[in-house]
Amino acid sequence: MGRDNLFRKILKNINLLRDEGYIINDFGNKIFYTLNINYFSKKLVIVCHGSRSSQKHKLIKFLSDKLRWKYNVVRFDFNGRGKSEGKLEDSTYSKDIEDLKRMLNKFKGTFEIYCVIGHSKAASELIIFFSKYFEEFSFVKNLVLIAPRINLLESEEYNEFLKHQESFEKQKYFIFHDDEKNIDNKITLNYIEDLKKYSDLSEEFKKEISIRTLVIHGKSDEVIKFDSINKLQEVSPYDFEFIENGTHSFKDKKTKKELFKRMKNWLYY
Repeated sequence: MGRDNLFRKILKNINLLRDEGYIINDFGNKIFYTLNINYFSKKLVIVCHGSRSSQKHKLIKFLSDKLRWKYNVVRFDFNGRGKSEGKLEDSTYSKDIEDLKRMLNKFKGTFEIYCVIGHSKAASELIIFFSKYFEEFSFVKNLVLIAPRINLLESEEYNEFLKHQESFEKQKYFIFHDDEKNIDNKITLNYIEDLKKYSDLSEEFKKEISIRTLVIHGKSDEVIKFDSINKLQEVSPYDFEFIENGTHSFKDKKTKKELFKRMKNWLYY
C-alpha cells in the first residue's frame, strides 16, 4: 500500500482534520463555519444551505462528506440560522449575500476557490451574488445551483404575504407555517421588501459569465416546480442536469447519489 493511500486510510478512521470557527459579518454577527481540511488539495469547495435550514441539513452534510475526500470543504450557517448569531426573522437575501462575500474573502488567500454550491434559496442568492460581484470574485472556477428559484415572487413566503397584507400592514409581520419542518416562522416587512428588490432572476439567469455553472433540479421537486427551470434551459448558457424522482431536498439515498454522481462528473472530480 502506498504512503498516500495508507495516510488516507488513517484519516478516514480518525477523522481529525476538521476546523471550526467564526467570522464577523457586516452586521456584527458571528457566522459559524466548519472546514474539512484535505492536505492533498489546494482547492476549496463552499457549500451553502437553503432558507430556514443550516449547515447540518442532510443534503448539505451529504455533499460535504463526499467532497472532502477530494477537496477542502467549507459549510457555514447564514445569519440567524444554526450556530450563527442573529435572528431568523431578521435575515434577508441581501444579508445572506454579504455573509457569503465575507466567507469568500476569509478563504481566498489560503485556497483556490474551486466551486461554490448553493441549494434552494442559496442557489438563487448565488445568481444575485455573481451578477453583483462578478468582477471582484471572477477567480471562482465553478458554480453549482441546486434547485434555484428564479421568480422569487412565486415563493411560499410571498404568496402568504399576499394573503395577509391587511394584517401585515398593521403589525409589520406575519407568521408563516413551514409544513415540511412543522414550525412557525416570523416573516417581516424588511424581508418582503428585500425579496421584492430581486423578484425575477430570469434575466440574470440568461447572462453568460466566465464561471462554469451547473444547474441541478429534481423532476419531482415539490417546492420549486421542475417546469419553472426546464423552460429556461434553452435561453440559459448554463449546463443542466435533471434528476428523475428528485425532490427539493433529494431526500432518498438513490437520488442523492445520482445528484452527486452528475455533479462529480461535471466537476472533473
